[in-house]
Amino acid sequence: MKTLRIMAATTLTSFVALAAACGGGSTALPDETKTSEYTLEPGAIITVRTGNADITVRPSHTNVFKVKSTLHNPLLYQFYILPAGSPPNREILISAQLVPDQKGDASAEFVLEIPDGVTLRLDGTDGTIDAEGLNVVDGNLVTTNGAVTLKSSTGDFTANTTNGALTITGSEGTFWTQTSNASINFDGVISGRSLNRFKTTSGDVNVRLGGTPDLRVTLKTGNGTTTADGSTPISEAGGTVMVRYGQGIGQLETETTKGNIHISIAP
Repeated sequence: MKTLRIMAATTLTSFVALAAACGGGSTALPDETKTSEYTLEPGAIITVRTGNADITVRPSHTNVFKVKSTLHNPLLYQFYILPAGSPPNREILISAQLVPDQKGDASAEFVLEIPDGVTLRLDGTDGTIDAEGLNVVDGNLVTTNGAVTLKSSTGDFTANTTNGALTITGSEGTFWTQTSNASINFDGVISGRSLNRFKTTSGDVNVRLGGTPDLRVTLKTGNGTTTADGSTPISEAGGTVMVRYGQGIGQLETETTKGNIHISIAP
């Protein structure tokens, strides 16, 4: 991302000094819920960085970006929202990170309502991501130790997690996904000529292709079975199978180290 020129900064919560005064976060504060709204420029970039937080994303159907935050034990969070960029509100940064070396339980929930045509970058740890009804230029949905769910959305998406399932339904675009110790389930339309990927370890990969698929597909498993219903075989060597749907203009790589891969065509 380019270097940001700060236009305004709104610090919603910062309890670092208070945490130290209270003996390292041993005293919990009541839950804190706040709502903020920003009118965004076309093509804005929204970046959200969180720790131990669940994120829900829905469309706003306007050019207004809304964020509702709920912090449980806010004493243990450093939280701010930073509108930036040129022109103003071209970029929005939201950060909610746990205060280092503090003791106590803390968690958070964020509900975002985003305009169409934005770039969305979610970078979380120890939390889930639930996105539905989005129309984005680019969507990065990244977390750890939590499931990622994407429904009824359009755009170019990256969805990564660890120890959490990836579920994408009713969506169209390009998809680059990876998880571990969990399954990937996709039911949607893969469009364009770009490379797409569904990769996991110790989990199944289930893909149902909608529309009129035009893909060259690689299926690779270390310990499991591979099936590609309605495809034209290209080659098979060891645990890797290559097939084609249509002319094979786009590319899709599916891979698991321990699990089955099943590709089917939506009726």
